[in-house]
Amino acid sequence: MQSGRLALLTGAMVVCAVSSAMAGDDGEKIKEHPKGWVQTDEFRGKRILMVTWYSEGGQPDSVPLNHVPQILERMGFKVDRSVSPKHLPDLEKYDQVWMISGGGQGNLGGTASFDASDVKKLEAFVAKGKGLYSLNDNVPYVQEGNVIGKALHGISMSGDFYGGQMVHVVSQGELAKIVEEAKKSGNLQKLADLRRSGVLNGKLYAQDHELFSGIERIMEGITICHMTPSPDLDVILRASNNESLVAVSKKPGENMLYDCGFTRMYVNWEQHQDTATRWYENVARYLQGKRRTDLAAAGKGAQP
Repeated sequence: MQSGRLALLTGAMVVCAVSSAMAGDDGEKIKEHPKGWVQTDEFRGKRILMVTWYSEGGQPDSVPLNHVPQILERMGFKVDRSVSPKHLPDLEKYDQVWMISGGGQGNLGGTASFDASDVKKLEAFVAKGKGLYSLNDNVPYVQEGNVIGKALHGISMSGDFYGGQMVHVVSQGELAKIVEEAKKSGNLQKLADLRRSGVLNGKLYAQDHELFSGIERIMEGITICHMTPSPDLDVILRASNNESLVAVSKKPGENMLYDCGFTRMYVNWEQHQDTATRWYENVARYLQGKRRTDLAAAGKGAQP
């Protein structure tokens, strides 16, 4: 099973690399952080539970927990790691929970034990304004994410798409130009569907958001799924097939996001660690309730 999964990822990486080269993509790129977004020791004493039901090795430092926990620890967080637990522990001492979905019983660490008792813990956790990050990948690695997604926002995740394309982060001003071009073309439905992110004129773009802070271009992921729509979620990133890839909750006081491409945590890490590091740092800040004042001032989230 593991060798088949790894062969799939290797094949996807080759395909995506060739596609990117043929497209003349400039590759990933970071930029200076917005003023005030990064502060020293602001998360010291905060605690994150990182739990995975997908593991290429079964150890606390195995893929996919081989890079990201260290990033969070450098930010000041205390990170507890858990691999393939039957159920979640008591969450009272945690400020955030990052949960990585598995593929079911016996599939690379997957179990079939995540149930209503775990959902109840997470519902109470999120209701207190604490942060929840649901990381998923191509089917079947959506099991726990589907359970919590259905309970909290009435969504499901499915699909098996080879990504690997670059996402170009644009300001609201740049987005306004894209909107005007879409209006001229008369394709208003497409404009409404892709109000924050999508493919237009052959380029994958996303409007600036806290999660893109300090990022100019980032890879969408390798093997990815997509989620069904919900009025309670805002899709801030779409894959190159224009399906939803990352969405944040719009419910007041709810700090939660869904991510349909957890291969970003480890695949080709040496090539994209700078942008991936920025991404996961931004996720932690966002889930801790931090927001950018410059985006609020610019009318972030307004419909075109």
